[in-house]
Amino acid sequence: MPSPAPRWQDYCPNMKDELFKGFLEKHEFASNYDKAMARTVWNKTMHDRYPDILKRARNRAFKEANSTSIADIKGHGPKAMKVDVWNGLVYHWLDSKWQNKSVAGQKNRAAMPAHKLHTAGSISFGEHKRRKV
Repeated sequence: MPSPAPRWQDYCPNMKDELFKGFLEKHEFASNYDKAMARTVWNKTMHDRYPDILKRARNRAFKEANSTSIADIKGHGPKAMKVDVWNGLVYHWLDSKWQNKSVAGQKNRAAMPAHKLHTAGSISFGEHKRRKV
């Protein structure tokens, strides 16, 4: 992570290109079409999973700092992340705007717990079609 970007959208296109190049160093694709498809999927995945990545890093930092206060996790970021980048994220999380948004999200998720349950498992296309009728 080259800069303290609290959201995937906050990365500039050039930085996303550099990060994708790192991905390509570990993965090989047969054609330019496959590479373009991989880029599309990679972008969507990063957009979707980036908050989860930061949340896991935050939770590990809480454990390492033996605290529940965001202010106490400065300097306790992932080993692969520069300290100034981690501390930049911590400053973002300490901002009252982020705190208010976080609390509102917690309340919304707690208000309707049934909406976040996915107990149906995998359903085939045929089953979806039958249920639609």
